[in-house]
Amino acid sequence: MPRGFDDRQQRDPNRFTHAEAGQAKRAKRDTVALKKMFRACWDGADNQQAFAAALADQGYALARGNRRGLVAVDADGKVWSLSRWCGVKPRALAQKITDIEQLPAVDAARALAQALPAQAPRPQTDSKIKVLAALVAQQRGERADLVSQQKLDEATRVAQQPKGLQIAFMKMTGRFDAHVDRCARQAAATQAAAQLAQQDLIDRHLTERRALMPAPAHKPTQQRLEIKAEPTGLTRERLIAHPTLILDELSKTRAAFTRTDTLRALSQWIDDPQTLSKLADGALKSSEAVRLSSDKHPVYTTIDYQKAETQLHQSAAALRADKTSPVMSSHITTALAAKTREMRRAFGWALSAEQEAAVRHVTGPERLANVEGLAGAGKSTMLETATDAWRKKGVTVHGAALAGKAADGLQEASGIQSRTLASLELSWENGQAPIKAGDVLVIDEAGMIGTRQMVRITTKISEIGAKLVLVGDPEQLQPIEAGTPFRDVTQAHGAAKLTEVRRQTQDWQRTATQDLARGDTAKAVDTYRQAGAVSEHLKQDEAIEALAERFAMDARLGRCKQSPHRHPGRPDRSI
Repeated sequence: MPRGFDDRQQRDPNRFTHAEAGQAKRAKRDTVALKKMFRACWDGADNQQAFAAALADQGYALARGNRRGLVAVDADGKVWSLSRWCGVKPRALAQKITDIEQLPAVDAARALAQALPAQAPRPQTDSKIKVLAALVAQQRGERADLVSQQKLDEATRVAQQPKGLQIAFMKMTGRFDAHVDRCARQAAATQAAAQLAQQDLIDRHLTERRALMPAPAHKPTQQRLEIKAEPTGLTRERLIAHPTLILDELSKTRAAFTRTDTLRALSQWIDDPQTLSKLADGALKSSEAVRLSSDKHPVYTTIDYQKAETQLHQSAAALRADKTSPVMSSHITTALAAKTREMRRAFGWALSAEQEAAVRHVTGPERLANVEGLAGAGKSTMLETATDAWRKKGVTVHGAALAGKAADGLQEASGIQSRTLASLELSWENGQAPIKAGDVLVIDEAGMIGTRQMVRITTKISEIGAKLVLVGDPEQLQPIEAGTPFRDVTQAHGAAKLTEVRRQTQDWQRTATQDLARGDTAKAVDTYRQAGAVSEHLKQDEAIEALAERFAMDARLGRCKQSPHRHPGRPDRSI
């Protein structure tokens, strides 16, 4: 949605309505150019005389309308409402144009406009307008023909499907399920082909229309999308004048730092050793720095970061202490039973006791719930079951994650509509309310969130009156920003734990996964080596070639099958 719809201050001053576009088209003028011209005349004039002179330079005469409105009249006799085209209210017009009675009427202004300098040439000639109108009519006909043909093809396909006794015979012979699958694939292929044909037609029509448009003054160049480091605004001169600025830079990514860290950060702008040492001492001795230890190599933090930690503790404690109506036990039992039946049909086993306990934990009355789970421990299936219970109660569930890929994974695996945390915070900043009182916000990969961002989220959720569920593994990917708030919150307020690895089926694979989660990589790799699952090569090309050869051999022998942990119709994920 354009930002102007959310925030009036961000609206384009040159926007125009359908009525304005129609008036400009009838007068054979460029709508945007007209809006810019009238706005420029209005913004550049301080009084009535200056405004009238600015309009006269453009070939318009200031006049009094038939209903006491203020208008501009051109040499062709066209009348333009100043309130509409300048984008101001009549009251603002009256404040600048104070002597309305002295202005000429519309008929008199037409005669005055005849004597004004000629206006700029019109951007489109009558012939080009006629050609464009004919092209538009032709393209509309082609689009209508395409839609009609696609509807006819769809009706023909439906008519050719078996009916009545044929369906009954298929069910008796066991071929009905295969027929349904075949129809579903055929429908999907037909829809994809229709969308592709429509897009091809749109692309061709745009190319034809652009050929009639005037060429731009310069050809836009294609640029690569490059993610650049956010400018800090620090310079050598600013740091020399205010050494404490380096503390803010350090505390963005570090909860605590040493003098060595401070020197390393300052060295990006300061190369003189004496100046470097002097600035580091000045920054660490300032009131902004807080000394955390008193040994030979003291550790520091900043007052701002300490305040953020305090706010996090307060907001998390307030959420945890606040209670809301819990999900009814019958809803939870129904959701657990439905998931158990689904898993037994697909895999032959049910939810683990840890997963059931986690479902009951997150659907409890507390407005803050935490879940710690190893990779492959079944967090997604647990969330899918809890979401089913929440929805049976009528609760709206939202999902979010720091990275877009993680948000997509949460939505695909658990069925929770998800977005990035940056998108969610931007919605709040623009005055939107995507999450309402009584809703649930599930944040996946919560261990990657920094302290300051976690403070903003917990505080906002507390203000809204919603529930927050944090899910992640504090031992996996660490936050880019300063702090480990997920670990701090789980230590202070507890968490449901998922320690049983469900993704792997063999014990030695589960053991290796747990070793990887604990950071014991050497032990995990050694376990894989003992199982004959490690191949060693001296060169990268040799490793890639061996991997491709092994895959091709497995494919020929039929070993590349769907994972037994995969839900039908869904990407591979943990259960």
